[in-house]
Amino acid sequence: MTFHKRLSALVEETVAQLSAREALPGGLDCSQASVDIPRDPGHGEVSANTSMVLAKQAKMKP
Repeated sequence: MTFHKRLSALVEETVAQLSAREALPGGLDCSQASVDIPRDPGHGEVSANTSMVLAKQAKMKP
C-alpha cells in the first residue's frame, strides 16, 4: 500500500471514529476526498481536501 493510499485510509478511519463518537454526523461519504502531493512544493509534502468535501455533507464549516 502506498503512503498516500495509507494516509487516505487513515483519514477515512478517523472520520468513521468521529462519527461513532457523534463528533461528526454519521453517513459521511469520503469517496470524493483525496490526499495528494501539492503542485507547489512550498505548500508542503501532502495536501488533503477532506475538510472541504465533508463540510458540505455535514452542513458544517470546514
